[in-house]
Amino acid sequence: MKYRILSANEQEGNYVLTAFLQGSAPTGAEAFSTNAYSIIPTIAGGVGWGSFNFQTTLSESLPTRRVSKIGDATIWNLALQAHVAELFWPEVEMNYTYFPNGPHAGKNQISITPNLIVGTIPIYQRLGISVGLGYQVAVSPRVPSFDRNWILSVRLNF
Repeated sequence: MKYRILSANEQEGNYVLTAFLQGSAPTGAEAFSTNAYSIIPTIAGGVGWGSFNFQTTLSESLPTRRVSKIGDATIWNLALQAHVAELFWPEVEMNYTYFPNGPHAGKNQISITPNLIVGTIPIYQRLGISVGLGYQVAVSPRVPSFDRNWILSVRLNF
C-alpha cells in the first residue's frame, strides 16, 4: 500500500513525502529463502532543486516468524541525483543497515553505490522505461552481509 502524504510540482516546491506498507514472501530456492513472510513499513521523501535532487527512505523489515534466526533490519537509504542532458541521471546512493535483533544484533553496515540511470525512454503514450546500473561497495566492516555487488534496475514508468 502507498499513501502520498505531501507533494508539490517544480513550481510549488518540488518535494514528496510518501508512506508505504510492503510485504515480502518466502519464495525461491530453499538455500536463498528466509522461510518467513516480512512486513516492511517505509517512509520516503525527496526534494529537487533545478537539475539536482535527493531522495531518502527509512524502513524496518519485520519478519512474521523466526526473528531470532533471521533477525530484523532497520534500513536508511539516501540518493543524490543530477539530471544531465535529457536522459542521463548520475547518482550516488548510501545505504545504512542496522540489525537490532537476531544473529547480527547490534551490528550495522554502510555501503555506497555510484549509479548511472538512463531514462525515461518513451515506449508508448505515457509509458516509458528507465535502466540503471550501479556498483555497491561496503565502506564499513563487511560484517554481516555483503560487499562489491553489481545492481541492475529496470523500471516501467507511467
